[in-house]
Amino acid sequence: MSIKDILRTHTKEIEVDPSGNLLTTSTFSLISRLSLLMVHIFCCTMLLMGTSLTWAQGDCRLKVEDLAPIIQRYNPFFTNHTWDASGQIEMARMGEGRILMIAQDGCKRHHTTFTLFLDPSSMPNDLNSWVEEVKSLFFKIYWENADYQIFGAGFEEGFDEKIRMYGLNNQFNFPLATRNFICTIASQQGKGSQIRIEMVEFIFKEKVIKKKEGIPHEEDDGWKKN
Repeated sequence: MSIKDILRTHTKEIEVDPSGNLLTTSTFSLISRLSLLMVHIFCCTMLLMGTSLTWAQGDCRLKVEDLAPIIQRYNPFFTNHTWDASGQIEMARMGEGRILMIAQDGCKRHHTTFTLFLDPSSMPNDLNSWVEEVKSLFFKIYWENADYQIFGAGFEEGFDEKIRMYGLNNQFNFPLATRNFICTIASQQGKGSQIRIEMVEFIFKEKVIKKKEGIPHEEDDGWKKN
């Protein structure tokens, strides 16, 4: 079944108000529901095994309940935008044959996983086209969002270098300042493709800023911790 058929059968448009609450009641797409189910199964399994989840350690620097959608409400590149505040999962359609899912979580680090599902008819033909697909994806996600200006150029350069080194259907990762990117492009001719990029951002426990400009370290504390 194609992405178009999945959308026609399992979804209808859901609007999101500025606070992130759903304005209408509907079902998630089939992909969204399966993803939520997998998350719940994973959490229950970990608990049964007696493993302490990172967000249950009590010293988290990120409150998952404060997480918000990354795609802005009036972003012109996406339709059928949904936000599940209970699971911190975002879904949107990006033109014909493309569905995007963004999942957020974290504790001492902020994990953001971007997964783009592509119909066979929408798959790029060569490696250069895959690189442009990823660059276009992140440009559209972070439309009018200043965050991408911080890491965008470095991410695009790192991704371009690594994908040419490892190719399709292989996982690779690379660090960039306080972030690490774990990337995979899984592609099968005639069966569709999936771009999966997990961005892991370290969260500082204390924010450190310069106290005064132009004061030598030997004459001043030089740094203030907030």
